[in-house]
Amino acid sequence: MSRILSGLFVVFLLSAEGLSASEAANSAIHFSTAIISPYQMYSQDGELGGFAIPLVGCAMAQLGRTYKIDVLPWARAQKNVELGESDAFFVASRNDARDAYAQQSAPLFSGSRSWFFRTGLELDPQSNEFRENAMVGTVFGTNMHRLLMETHRNVITKTTEKELISLLEIGRLDGLFLTDLMFDHSLTSLGLEPLDFVKKESVQQPLGVYFGNHFLARNPSFLGGFNHAISECRSGGTL
Repeated sequence: MSRILSGLFVVFLLSAEGLSASEAANSAIHFSTAIISPYQMYSQDGELGGFAIPLVGCAMAQLGRTYKIDVLPWARAQKNVELGESDAFFVASRNDARDAYAQQSAPLFSGSRSWFFRTGLELDPQSNEFRENAMVGTVFGTNMHRLLMETHRNVITKTTEKELISLLEIGRLDGLFLTDLMFDHSLTSLGLEPLDFVKKESVQQPLGVYFGNHFLARNPSFLGGFNHAISECRSGGTL
């Protein structure tokens, strides 16, 4: 059973960039997400938190909208939006498959992602030999997973980045493809030394919220208001 976080309704005078009064009266906005540290994760007391949750909550407060968040497997969180069972999912980078049924918001995070290797293992992630022979890994259902399946022969996926880092540490993986925040946070949680790993080929891929086209058709001014609110929340130090 998924856990649901209900947002608090906040009375707010909407700006020109925000929602109309009729839109504000709509039912709670239904988000889907997955536990992907450090963006979305549970605290020791079982509360849903992480870097993304305060940003989404800040934006929704500015827009005066109630909301709820379902925590699901990542592939299911996305599928629910495609099927119209949820209004949006987060956080996610852009790809054509997602663009077919949803629109990405302004960035919540830069989404810098990189290849990670054990120190002393000199590999070229762009070489044909690496793509054909190396055992590589990433988190199941992510955009990084989709990309590796298109370009590499031997791909291992896990539901958590900690499992993948442990496999990299013991040599079961040759390379690991993750966002920098995911890798750094998990390295600290596992008590591993950064000097034991090397980072290569960093690429920026902004991470945002994907709102379903079915939801935006009913709320045509929402995305502009949300993007404005996210900008305000980021500049206000919510991160």
